[in-house]
Amino acid sequence: MQLEILVELRVPVAGFTFGLLLSADVERFHANNNYVVGTATHVVESIAWRDAGADAIVAQGAVAGAHRGNFIGAFEDALVGTMALVPQRVDATGLPFLALGTQAAVMGTAFLTGRQSANPEVWKTRVRAEPLGAAELMAQLAQEWRPGTVRIAAFTR
Repeated sequence: MQLEILVELRVPVAGFTFGLLLSADVERFHANNNYVVGTATHVVESIAWRDAGADAIVAQGAVAGAHRGNFIGAFEDALVGTMALVPQRVDATGLPFLALGTQAAVMGTAFLTGRQSANPEVWKTRVRAEPLGAAELMAQLAQEWRPGTVRIAAFTR
């Protein structure tokens, strides 16, 4: 259903994390003139996205924020820094890579406190008030199903 909506709306760039599209789905996007971007946490996932037909890959290194997007192997296998892996990924796939500080950034928490967010105001206020801290890998985030990297703050403890 979600893929159908993206195709129907002719979204110019469709990005995906937490898995791999089937080649047939990537072909449907390409037939609709969509640019397909997949998220990879290590070289094997990068090759899988290339083989599925992706146009570019988001490089999610070990220090990247948010939930871990790995889909091949254990998340611990993908805990290598972006700067070390990007050259390997480029060599292995020949595809462009998006990584923090290069051509684009994938953002999450900042948008959760915006006017359009349905989160409670008390939560938004508390998130905005927390001082910036170091990032920390957490095995569970608010009972989520994915490990994630978050900034250390009172509300994450």
